[in-house]
Amino acid sequence: MRRTLFFIAVCMTAVGNVCAQSQRSIPMPANYQDCMQPAVLESLVQEGPKVWGLPNQQTAALRALSGYFLCHAYAGQGEESCAVLQGMPDFEHSKRMGIECRSEYNVIKVHDAMHFKQDESAVRYCSRWCRLNKSEQDKEMVCPNVCRLALKELRRDRRGACAKTMKKVGAMLGADADYIYESTLICRQKFTPKLSDCANESGPNKADCKSMIKLLKAYSSGEAKRCPKDSRYSGVCKAMIIRAKGDAYDGPEAFTACDENGLVFTKLICDARKATGGLREKISRPKREGY
Repeated sequence: MRRTLFFIAVCMTAVGNVCAQSQRSIPMPANYQDCMQPAVLESLVQEGPKVWGLPNQQTAALRALSGYFLCHAYAGQGEESCAVLQGMPDFEHSKRMGIECRSEYNVIKVHDAMHFKQDESAVRYCSRWCRLNKSEQDKEMVCPNVCRLALKELRRDRRGACAKTMKKVGAMLGADADYIYESTLICRQKFTPKLSDCANESGPNKADCKSMIKLLKAYSSGEAKRCPKDSRYSGVCKAMIIRAKGDAYDGPEAFTACDENGLVFTKLICDARKATGGLREKISRPKREGY
């Protein structure tokens, strides 16, 4: 299995330079309060990162944005929510962002299905994740069979499940020891993570790994205050807990949790515009009768 984690810290260097050079502009409100409205987020996504004007904060902005669409996918919109990321114009990494959003969505849904003891749903979402992450080396892998085996092992021995599953899969594929080690590590990072699994990662990969640990602990405890602060996972973590408590799954509470990620994104944009004099504070003036 290949890693589909977005090496955003590297690519953002190039994008930041393009952002600084871009002369295009999008219709933006004149004051800060209006800048923070949801419609602004939608407009900015449609325009793409080149016009955001965040050469030094692209990583944070894209992380919050990916969390926004991941959370909305979970809260009721489904995997197609991630298609919005894939459609961002003039951004060479938009397709990869969309694929990673779909991949993470299916990981989250596996945990969700296992929590509710919905084994067939867990196999279905696991199979989708497996297909999204297939490489040339494991193209012969039959994902539903692998996922059923993994689920059986997870029920039996959670921590040892990935190693046992991928050892069997490696033998069936005739894969070498490096493949088994790498695929086992990826499996652990997504489904049974511990800090030791994050040790050799760096940048966004390490952040994702650590955040998944916090997310699963918060989900298990049912305490939203334990959710990761990382804007890629904070909203979806809270939405998962809302559902686990039996609250409206696709109702306003779940989407409100997601919108927190949207506010992080728009605040970065609006703060930058305000700092450069592009926005002013909204001033309330007394109404006058007539003219």
